[in-house]
Amino acid sequence: MEILFFSALSLFAKDVTNVFNVVTGLPVERMHLAEDFINRVKGERNITLYNGAANRSIKINVSDIEVVPQPLGTYWSSISNSAIAPDGRIGVVDIGFKTTDFATIEDSEYIPEKSKSILVGLATAYDDIGSNLVTEFGVEKESYALDGIVINRKINISGETIDISSIVESAFEKLATNILVEIHSQWNVSEFDCLLLTGGGGQALSSYILPQLSNAKLALDPITANCRGYLTWADRLWNHSYPQNSNLKFD
Repeated sequence: MEILFFSALSLFAKDVTNVFNVVTGLPVERMHLAEDFINRVKGERNITLYNGAANRSIKINVSDIEVVPQPLGTYWSSISNSAIAPDGRIGVVDIGFKTTDFATIEDSEYIPEKSKSILVGLATAYDDIGSNLVTEFGVEKESYALDGIVINRKINISGETIDISSIVESAFEKLATNILVEIHSQWNVSEFDCLLLTGGGGQALSSYILPQLSNAKLALDPITANCRGYLTWADRLWNHSYPQNSNLKFD
């Protein structure tokens, strides 16, 4: 985790010493790990960057860091691009690879007791697809190797290209159904002004989920929506450029 965190920051490290304020997120039900996360990354680190045979040493100083429930990023980015109004009751369904988060925001206030995480995500569908490939074709693929196959809906076996659209669609539909069951179990959806579907899984499953929820919509660029929202919140914390009509707060 730390290697990935500092690798990401290193992309913006232009000097020998680089100071950052950071906003990032954790799944809703892993927010209890926030303090440990902050303690592990805050402060100054000596980092060596490798580029082929060349390398250079830099310092990265995480001066300040705010850790928030991940789906709030989509809420903030949707306000900043005027996709939703900040008031009312908003639900965010953030479908990732390993987890799906449900976050409730009422009148700009995050409500943790009406938010949760489940250990269901695109990996669940990938497992189903992988199992079907073994059963039907005797081909075993790791999850990381399935991306291109799932995107293209095709697999090459013994020099032959085979269409697996039906396998992918069946797995996605099954996953979407499971998530819809969780949505209705967690919330009375008719009480929400808007449900925002986000994340890479949200984009992949939008055609299955959105027709079943009349008050739902797909977030703009859902794959990056959380990250763009973190930047919006960082602006509010440290540059005071967050939209004037929102006073979102959370504990």
